[in-house]
Amino acid sequence: MVGRVTTIPGVSAPALGGKRIVMTEADKLIARLPGLLHYFDPAVLDAYGAGKCRASGRPIRSFPPAGSAAGTLPTPTRVAVDAAFNNKPTISFPTGDGDIRIGPRTVTPSFAIVMVASLAAAANASGAGFAQLLTTANANVLGVTWQNVATASFRADNLAGGSDYIGVPSASVPLDTKAIWVFSYDDDARTAIAWIANVTPLTRTGITTPALVAPSMTWNIGGSGGNSTANGWRGKIAKALIFGREMHSDTYRPYLDDAVAALKAEFAIA
Repeated sequence: MVGRVTTIPGVSAPALGGKRIVMTEADKLIARLPGLLHYFDPAVLDAYGAGKCRASGRPIRSFPPAGSAAGTLPTPTRVAVDAAFNNKPTISFPTGDGDIRIGPRTVTPSFAIVMVASLAAAANASGAGFAQLLTTANANVLGVTWQNVATASFRADNLAGGSDYIGVPSASVPLDTKAIWVFSYDDDARTAIAWIANVTPLTRTGITTPALVAPSMTWNIGGSGGNSTANGWRGKIAKALIFGREMHSDTYRPYLDDAVAALKAEFAIA
């Protein structure tokens, strides 16, 4: 699916969720990207990161920590003007115990993500647990992808022990600073590619256990979809693009590079 321009608001129409914003150059490019399913943008979300997806119109729901009492407010909070992200809005995840969800019926076997985010140095220094940037789940088994604090890795799945992952050198993980985080997975070829900031992309072939997609699955931004009270993201997330196909093949890699370049320009990332 080519980006649906009609659902990305411009100067003459209110954004999904009722907020009026102006199309940026990045928005215009993003709208034309093939395979774009979901566009997570804090500019059209409420104080807790809830609202609607700018590409699909799907509800985006913000949740408090797992097991919270009724009436507990969600942990993620919106920063309307974040100087650290070129004065763009962000969602702050201070404690790793809440998350924001898109879905259900939004997860595809092959997929790609491009996110603008920062990881808190204090979270990385713990050396244990996870700082989950984006996850999905099936029958309470976390799968697909996250940033592992202890070993610094992106995973294509976490089924049957989760041996299929791409290790990322700890020294290349940027801390307390904005960066582009990219992960693409091809379920047919069982290959994946990942990179953070400007490091050389890392690849993995021969992935043996795919994430099993079910209608109930959701994309969980900044958390584990309610399966953990401590392993969510610790830091900020400014934007997230989720594609319903891999984007690292020879055919689609140029579009992936375009998405990265557009977000770098918008957020002044070198």
